[in-house]
Amino acid sequence: MSTPTSFSTRVKRILFVLIALCVGLIGATILVRSWLSQPIEIKEIDIDSTAMLTIVPFNQISKKNGQVEFKLKASSAKLLKDQDLAILSDVDIEYYTRDGDVVRVTSKGGEINTKTLDGSFTENVVIQSGSATLKTKTLHYLKKEHILYTDNHVMVTNQDSFIEADSMTTDLNAGTSVFKGRVKGKFSETLNALQ
Repeated sequence: MSTPTSFSTRVKRILFVLIALCVGLIGATILVRSWLSQPIEIKEIDIDSTAMLTIVPFNQISKKNGQVEFKLKASSAKLLKDQDLAILSDVDIEYYTRDGDVVRVTSKGGEINTKTLDGSFTENVVIQSGSATLKTKTLHYLKKEHILYTDNHVMVTNQDSFIEADSMTTDLNAGTSVFKGRVKGKFSETLNALQ
């Protein structure tokens, strides 16, 4: 049999353990809540105040009268605040002629007007059409006219032919390219400049 003293001692011990557990839980709750309520400090964050939105990756298809005019891919597009402009990185765009031929343009950078879809491309601009390759510093696209043009030096190569000129305009609807300025080249029967 247990004595009243030992029974009261056991009750006291159980109450002491329960009170200690309650105090411990309350203390842990207060500590966790204080950790969670502290503001999170973010270090080394780059905030671009000019960008409204950055899209990674960026893809766009433009159609006119049901026919695809171009397919644009970029590693990123930064849509600027209060401007109708998207700044592009690592651009790869395919323009389609009326006949369904593809003119592919690649560049390191570029920008496109989000309203008119006119564009400018810079840094290592390369145009591929069939077996012809054109290289230039900058290239511009006018959507309404479906024209590519540059006022910079161009070099077009195609197997054993080449053309150099001070500027160039390519009408994607008509399938023609016009070279201006100091134009020189070596032509073969296989040359078909960007068409």
